[in-house]
Amino acid sequence: MSMIHLFKLLIVTFTVLISIESRSQTIIPETVYFLADTTNTPKESRYFEIGTEGKFVSGYSFYCRCAPPYFSYPTFMYRNDRVKPKYSDVKPDVKYMSWKQLADSLHKYGNNFPKHFKMVMVEVLPSKKYKIVDDLSYVIQKDLKLQ
Repeated sequence: MSMIHLFKLLIVTFTVLISIESRSQTIIPETVYFLADTTNTPKESRYFEIGTEGKFVSGYSFYCRCAPPYFSYPTFMYRNDRVKPKYSDVKPDVKYMSWKQLADSLHKYGNNFPKHFKMVMVEVLPSKKYKIVDDLSYVIQKDLKLQ
């Protein structure tokens, strides 16, 4: 085998190894569900709010400064004109992330939370139905702006 062929083989092998290594480090976000229940929780006991910001954005803001840089509120938002929530007469039979698990994950991952988790909000409605929103963007807001 000539030196040129050996060199080409070495480059191809090296490229394949780098490709395999980069794929093995790709994080696939875990889908997690959070039950957003303001209907059955007294206002003074709530740790999040549900609301809108402007005409096209809705979301869920949590009353904690648990995500780096620790002066802002973690918020999960969606555009009303792009995301269509699903509605159900029964509570989805899934495992829900607890408030403690969510706060710990926000603290641990901060802005990288979406790389590790795909958040799905299941909102309890007054009509005893459930609103399911699964295409949420994670943002950190300095002030609570939802209304």
